[in-house]
Amino acid sequence: MLLGPSKLTRGPMEGLYLRRDQGGFLETRAKLVSPEFIQGIEEHWSARPLERNVLARG
Repeated sequence: MLLGPSKLTRGPMEGLYLRRDQGGFLETRAKLVSPEFIQGIEEHWSARPLERNVLARG
């Protein structure tokens, strides 16, 4: 998969996120992840304790 630079961070895009909405609701979704991104992961999220997402102040 050839991807261009990320518009959110410095570096290449991690992959593509596709979603299909119907009637204002999410019907299905898929994520295609670049092989380079997957190889850079040292520990899968499922092997760590769950972390609550929070918004940063600012």
